[in-house]
Amino acid sequence: MPDEVYLLNTLALTRDPRIIGLWEQIAARLDVTPDSLRDGAAGTFYWVDTVAAGAERLGDPAALPALERLHASPALHAQHRPGGVEPDDFQERRAMLELGLARALAHCGSRRGVDVLIAYLDDSRKPLAAQAHRRLCAVYDLPPESAPDHRDTPAWRALHTPPPRPLPWRHDPHRADLPEEFRPGRPTAE
Repeated sequence: MPDEVYLLNTLALTRDPRIIGLWEQIAARLDVTPDSLRDGAAGTFYWVDTVAAGAERLGDPAALPALERLHASPALHAQHRPGGVEPDDFQERRAMLELGLARALAHCGSRRGVDVLIAYLDDSRKPLAAQAHRRLCAVYDLPPESAPDHRDTPAWRALHTPPPRPLPWRHDPHRADLPEEFRPGRPTAE
């Protein structure tokens, strides 16, 4: 992973909207192709993943243009597989990126992101389907036990698009890596 991506990840932990302009520049400059996603030196996979994770944390509609630009790439679009076995294991990584973009889009208030998450509910790769269900619960702020079943896609589609909502701290995958007293986005005493 390029060193710059580590820095971008660190900036994203702050949940500061000033980073959105940087995400837009990254989305405009990245050449997202199946080959570039496989190229570890280019780091395209990591750049996309970092932008998506940061935007998901922030939950700001201003991030939608960068996210939509990345998701429009054919290499990151329509990666859902409702059946069968995928012989290319790297395709699953592309699906993980699409799912990450969908989570970010949904947290930024995009119906498109919600619809992609709903599509993944019946993905044949069960970890991806389970992740889609967990994130829909987070986007709608529903406890899993009272949310529609993961197989009930019509019930999920019937729900209105939720408003933009930052990723709740309890759902942030990096919370275990940070000191307990750290709360992203909270001003510190001077």
